[in-house]
Amino acid sequence: MKLQLCSLELCKLAKNKGFDWDTLHATDGVDTHLAFDLTGETHFDIEDIKAADNGSNSENYLCPTLDLLTKWMRDVHELHLDTCVLKDKLWEYNVHKLSSPYHELGKSFDEYDTYEEAQEAALLKAFTLI
Repeated sequence: MKLQLCSLELCKLAKNKGFDWDTLHATDGVDTHLAFDLTGETHFDIEDIKAADNGSNSENYLCPTLDLLTKWMRDVHELHLDTCVLKDKLWEYNVHKLSSPYHELGKSFDEYDTYEEAQEAALLKAFTLI
């Protein structure tokens, strides 16, 4: 099983909102790099990204998996992203504050073909709430 990496749009939003957890991947918007291949280390951290930003003309971003960014939303911003299946293998999402799980802060009005598409849409919605 291969975990889905975040899109460049999500990586940019994450950086702007303070995401600073270690990741296996980073991107400059053109290429995505595996930490071990580039640095010999097992992960990238926020200091690696700051150093790369200072040493180049391009922005660099940590590139988490969708699952890691979802966990960050839950742990740091107390937002629970609920991705659920509908009929015919279509997906939707709901966003809840952990302190009031029955109060929806965001809900999809679209249906998504894959779990990962719904999860990414939920993350995009969550970024508008923090």
